[in-house]
Formats: sequence, C-alpha cells, structure tokens
Amino acid sequence: MQFQLRPAMLFDAHCHLQLRRDPEKMAVAATVERAMRHGVVGAAVCGCDATDWDTVEMFWRSGGWAGW
Repeated sequence: MQFQLRPAMLFDAHCHLQLRRDPEKMAVAATVERAMRHGVVGAAVCGCDATDWDTVEMFWRSGGWAGW
C-alpha cells in the first residue's frame, strides 16, 4: 500500500484578529492573506465583549473566517 502526501488544510480554531489595533486595517488583511498562503483555510474569530461584536461579524460574513 502506498500513501500519497497531500497539502494540509488548516483551520485556526481560536483567534482574535479583531483585536489588531493598527491605524490602517490592512494589517489584518495581510495576516489573513499570509495565513491562506500557508494552508489556513479558515478561522474562528472569537469575540471578547459587546464592543467587538460588529468586527467579529464582519469576519463571519467574509466567508471562511467565522466569528463567534
């Protein structure tokens, strides 16, 4: 029996991308792009409190980068 290696598909099960405090929001986009280049297909962006729920929802609506 032979095994064929395939690239891994990774999912970050717990992250807080919404807490990035960059003056320009491009850093979050660059972080997501870099993660995807390395095989991360999605993430669970976890909210901390009601003040960040709108930002977490934005990740959820973007597809693949789920928020809760």
